[in-house]
Parts: sequence; C-alpha cells; structure tokens
Amino acid sequence: MSKKLLVLLLATVLVCSGLLISSTPLGALERQPKPAGAYFPQSLDKENNLNGAEDLEKICKLFISRCFSDNSNLEDLGLVDEESKDFLTYLKNRKELIYLRREAFDNFKTMKSFTLQIEDVDVREDCAIALAYTVENFVYDNEPSRSAVAATRYLLVLRNTSEGWKIYWATSDDSYSKSMEKPANYGTIGNLKLPFVHSVNSAKDLAGHQSTSYPSSAIFDACRAFPYHDFEQLKQQEVGNIERELDQLSSKETRATGSRPKELEGGDFDRFEMRNYQNVWALSRNLSMWGDFTGYGGDCQNYASQVIKAGGAPFDESGSYQWYYYGYENRAPAWTSVRWMRDYIGNNTGLGPNGQFVSSPASLLTGDIVHIDWTSDGLFDHAVVIYNPGSSPTVSGHTEDCLDKRLSCYPGTKAYIHLTHYGN
Repeated sequence: MSKKLLVLLLATVLVCSGLLISSTPLGALERQPKPAGAYFPQSLDKENNLNGAEDLEKICKLFISRCFSDNSNLEDLGLVDEESKDFLTYLKNRKELIYLRREAFDNFKTMKSFTLQIEDVDVREDCAIALAYTVENFVYDNEPSRSAVAATRYLLVLRNTSEGWKIYWATSDDSYSKSMEKPANYGTIGNLKLPFVHSVNSAKDLAGHQSTSYPSSAIFDACRAFPYHDFEQLKQQEVGNIERELDQLSSKETRATGSRPKELEGGDFDRFEMRNYQNVWALSRNLSMWGDFTGYGGDCQNYASQVIKAGGAPFDESGSYQWYYYGYENRAPAWTSVRWMRDYIGNNTGLGPNGQFVSSPASLLTGDIVHIDWTSDGLFDHAVVIYNPGSSPTVSGHTEDCLDKRLSCYPGTKAYIHLTHYGN
C-alpha cells in the first residue's frame, strides 16, 4: 500500500453523529451518552471501501455483539484468525467463566440493541487496529420487561487474510478483560492496553502512541505474547466466590433502613438524589464538576464518590483520613482510589461519609458502594454503586459504564459498604 493511499484513508475519517440509546429503566431519560474525555467518535471511509474498510467495521461489530461482549451469547462464528491460538484459548476460557455466573444466578441475557462507533483506526494492507465504542441495551431473560445498558470500549487488532479481515486479538474495559488479563507495563488508550506498546504512558488515540511506527509483524508478535492469568486458578477462585455470594444473598442479615442510628449525629443520605445522579451520569461524564480518570487507572471510584456527594455528604478535609475534590491536583486519594476509600470508610467517624462493611449485598441501599477484587488477591480494584437494591441488586458504574446491571454478573471477590450517615 502506498503512503499516498494510507494518507488518503486516514484523512477521510469523519466525525459521526452521537449514539442514541433506547430508554433506560425506571425513569431515566433517553439521551446520547458521550465517550469519556476528549474522544470524538469517527467512522471509516466506507464509500470507497479502501482496504476493505466496510468489511472491517462489519467484522468488528459482529465479533463484539455476538462473540466477545459479556452481554452477548458468546458465539463462535469463525471470525478469529486461526493463527492467534492463545487468543482463541482465551476466548474459550472467558466464555467458561462468564457462564459460571450465568448458570449460578440465572443471568442469561438477550441483546435488544447494539450500536458501534469506530473512534480511531490504523489500517494497513495486512493489519488494522481499531478503537471501538459501543452502547449495548440488553435484558435478563427472567426479567424481560426491564432494560439494562452498558457503554463499553474495545480495542481490536485484525489481520487481513486470504479470507478477508479476521480478529487477531481484542480487549475491552469490561470486568472479564480486567480479571483475566495480567497487569503489565503496556501503553494504554483510556483504560485499554496496547500489547505492542511497552510503556506506562496513556494517550487519547492511536496517534498518541505512534501506532503507525510499529511494523505489522511486531504487532502480531506482541498480541501472541500477551499475558493472561492462570485460567484454572481463576476458575477455582470464581467457583468459591459464587458459592460465597449465594450464601450471602440468602443470609438473614437485617436490611439497612437508610436512617442513621439515633446515637450518631449528622445527616441521612438522600437516596432519591443518589439514584437520580446515576440516571443522569452513569453513561457519561460530569466534566463541569468533576474530572475523568479513565486514563489514570479507571474512573470507577471517582464516579462512586460523585454519587455519595450527590446524596448530601460534605467534603472531609480534617484528620488523617480525608475525602474531597477540588481538581485533578487538589483532591484526597480516597476520592478516586478504591483502596484509599476502603481505608477512609474503615476509619472515618466524623465529617464526611460514614459507613460500615456488611456481609450481604441484599442489605444494601441505593447509593451504597461495592468494591471488587478481580483476582481475589486481597487487593480491591473496582467500585460500583447500588442502583436498585434487593435480593438481586443492580448497579451502575464507570469504566465500564453501565446502568442497572446485576451485581452478580461481576467476577471477583466483593466487599459491601453500607453508608450509614454523613457527619457535618
């Protein structure tokens, strides 16, 4: 492929219209969720079908919506390059882990609508790297009248074979990618790893990592060498996690009331406002008020702190354990870090949000927090917020963005935080 043709392809990348998703549950408005930060959705130039651009986008959409997304049926449609043997093994293991939870909690799903945007792309004659953003509306088969939604980012590497474009490797910011991929020093776009970039730097697009400077052969070699956690160990841990969660959900722990104990002074959280905040901001970013930390390890605890603040909690700038945010460079670690927030909740008894660790998710209320340890190594990695409480609670969260997703869909060990009141 000539340099002139490559320049022509890249120059014809156009800005698309935003995504309009179907109505979200329980009064959430129809809206156009925008990707985090300064991403601007783009589309391939399909008019001239340069390098099979139309086919490339079709393969990406088909692979994500039916084979890879943890909201899909995880089908095998022959879309993956047979040369990428380790990735094929990973897909088989990924499906097995996902189905452990689907079967244990009856979390079988049906995708109702799926929208994909190619945000960025690097296309050569033999190789393509695509950054995709999807909005996935789905229902649980045992609760078909209620819609849930996930807005997820994917990074895909494709190889142009004699049979056309084939998926060579893929990752996403969903929970199974996070739990199965080993941590390593790779460059990232948002929260997505680029296996061929050996750096700790994050960029907003492929150009920021100079993707065109990497030969196709080096990209394919790096994909084949990408490390995953030991599957049998992960599976054994997940079996134990599932058994524990089933016991927790059936426990007789008293349901929280939402009011502080009389002996504790302070304010009660406004659970209605906490729910309303989730309806508005679960699938987008409130950048006029708070930063976006997607490219700094994830935006999950930042979002959880915003929901707590919406419930009425004042900032806490006193003592050894603090919780506040005035900007990227002026914030308490507990505002954006899962592990610091755990320390804060475990030690705070005064100003700011107060809470307690409880043993059952069924005892949580709207706006309460769940921390997740992806690999059950004792280090918690992720935070989600209770959206709809009950015997099968649902959550919202950032990185991946979701609303009304069942907590039991998430792999890993979980810790449950009931927010009792806030000091003032």
